[in-house]
Amino acid sequence: MISALFLMIFYSFRMRKELRFHIWLQTFYVVVGIVFVNILWKAHVSYVFIAGNKSKHSFSLVSYKENLLDKGKSKIIEIMFQYAQRIFSFDNIILILLVLIGGVLIYCILAKKKILGIELVVFPSLTYIIYHLNLLAMYIVSMPYDEAKNLDSFSRYNMTIVLFVLGIMVIYSLKYSVQLSKYFLYMLSIVLIAVAFINKEAFNQFITGKFTADRYRIEERLRSVSYKKGIPTVVQIKRKSLSKGYLWFLLRYDLHTTDVTVDYLDEEISNNRESVQVLTIDY
Repeated sequence: MISALFLMIFYSFRMRKELRFHIWLQTFYVVVGIVFVNILWKAHVSYVFIAGNKSKHSFSLVSYKENLLDKGKSKIIEIMFQYAQRIFSFDNIILILLVLIGGVLIYCILAKKKILGIELVVFPSLTYIIYHLNLLAMYIVSMPYDEAKNLDSFSRYNMTIVLFVLGIMVIYSLKYSVQLSKYFLYMLSIVLIAVAFINKEAFNQFITGKFTADRYRIEERLRSVSYKKGIPTVVQIKRKSLSKGYLWFLLRYDLHTTDVTVDYLDEEISNNRESVQVLTIDY
């Protein structure tokens, strides 16, 4: 959600600068983008999560207020402290970014490319700071305490803005590539490649396929059941705490078919066609 809003706002202001659109038109773009993303998110939440738009993932001021009151001052301070520790830890990619931005700034000063230096430093830095302030607010007002205190999915959220900032720096570097030496561009490419491998936590998350506990156990139970791939399937499962939407997305890849129906064990089979195979997962 935050990523979509950032991209929409950035695109709008870039369009204004390049094509000289009126500021009211840019404001209209941003507002329409926010409303559209909000509608899509509500539809996603109502479909995927059992509690629908009353769940923790809902985008509503009422749920935010309830979360904030439930946490209280001491828990909010604890979350903020944990967040600050992650931001300024050596494992965090921000340190690499600061070194990279500092190197670019020094080069620009020495080469007297002042405009490039300002754009490369100010915009990415402000974007990163504003993004993380919004992300901290999400942990405080939107996420339940047990998840917020552990900063669940922080690496994924952080890598989103890191890749965005690095992408912007590459765009500006290419824009001024005629003014820059080829050696600087070579070094920038090497640093960008290195950044992709430095953050071990994010690397493990995206490359080695770190499963959640529920996903691992479901797929483990599925391997013990005899079934055919690529045909319509009804899957019955015990745990009602698992959303049908999540299971549908997971099982359609494991079963190689989009014709998947998920039912809980105490429900009647909703898809009783003769050509449908029925699987019962003991979980």
